[in-house]
Amino acid sequence: MARLEAVVIGNSASMLNGAPVTTQDIDLLVRDTKANRRKLARFAEEIGGSSPRRVSELSNVE
Repeated sequence: MARLEAVVIGNSASMLNGAPVTTQDIDLLVRDTKANRRKLARFAEEIGGSSPRRVSELSNVE
């Protein structure tokens, strides 16, 4: 199995750290590489999830 470079964020991360919250989704922050985009698209397809999409650029500093 290929590894995806990502971290869990949002309420799922809070739950994993013991916070008394609930959620019905998982939020991932994924390192933006071509390989990770392919892996994430394949994973989303396998679980019937939505296709990954870029939300916004974090910075335009070069």
